[in-house]
Amino acid sequence: MGTGESRIARLIGIAPINAVLFVLGKAAAALASALALLQLLGVPIRPPLVRVVPLVLAAAGLLVIAVAGRALGAALRVGLPGEPTALMTSGPYRFSRNPIYLGGHLLLLGCCLYCPHPVVIVGAALGSLIHHRIVLAEERFLDARFGDAWRTYRAGTPRYIGWPSAAAP
Repeated sequence: MGTGESRIARLIGIAPINAVLFVLGKAAAALASALALLQLLGVPIRPPLVRVVPLVLAAAGLLVIAVAGRALGAALRVGLPGEPTALMTSGPYRFSRNPIYLGGHLLLLGCCLYCPHPVVIVGAALGSLIHHRIVLAEERFLDARFGDAWRTYRAGTPRYIGWPSAAAP
């Protein structure tokens, strides 16, 4: 396998849930985002109800994804890492165990509000539901990999958003 191929394989990692559902969740979220982007670029998908709030939500979602992804650094994967990694509990991970997914949910909510087309709404809902299943599977993986350190972190840090409790590391 060439350098480019191993780099891509390392980035993708291992699907934490059924591979078909994993890919379907990614595709549904991408479709919802693409249709909303077309609307933003002037392709008439359906007139937006409100312009500012959806764009702010989508931009906030992208910002959260970028900040959380940067915090993960070299450990960032689309699926589960095959190699050893550290448990991330600082930065945005202090306030959310899943800030990348939180950002994705904000982005998809913004897409739905900006372009309330049935395909966008169904794609976003399906993508969000499947990504929640991915979160649950990843949490089982983290429990198996990090044990007590994960359980202590989980007890003090909300799954998606909130203020860490005294139990947080």
